Amino acid sequence: MQRRCTDVLPTTSSWPVGEQAGFLACYQATFNDLYRFVASLPGVDRSIAEDIVQDVYLATLSRAVSGRLDSVTLSYLKTAGQRRHLDLQKSRQREQLRMSAVATGPATAEAMQPEATGPLLAALNDRQRRAVHLRYLDDLPVGRVASRMGLTVPATESILARARKTLRREADRHE
Repeated sequence: MQRRCTDVLPTTSSWPVGEQAGFLACYQATFNDLYRFVASLPGVDRSIAEDIVQDVYLATLSRAVSGRLDSVTLSYLKTAGQRRHLDLQKSRQREQLRMSAVATGPATAEAMQPEATGPLLAALNDRQRRAVHLRYLDDLPVGRVASRMGLTVPATESILARARKTLRREADRHE
């Protein structure tokens, strides 16, 4: 007879994941319930469910190894799975928007030039425009934007903040 998480422990129980044995016990006790939950989310097929579940466990293990997480519950894992699903859906939507923009308009690099984007992006300097492009069009995290631009993360965050401020000011001016 296969034992499910709810047969072993109630869903409010937590597993100490800071040690290998605790993480393995958590994985074995929660895998089936987490997989069923993720597979029941809208737009999720078997392969996507498997990817999401493995991403959740890898992120949990990473946080446990770094000392940022001591224990988890099934509810925590389900929430992480649901958030990963939402991230995946948003990523798909952004990719569809990019593909439609490529199909209907100029290439992204050309689209980011001041002449093609009008007064809003023209108000940004080249460094700000590149940071905005990498962060919001290429959807890179700030750390990757910083590394691509050869800057520190705080410097990149500052450039992005100034760019957003400039864009808001220009948008208000053109309304």
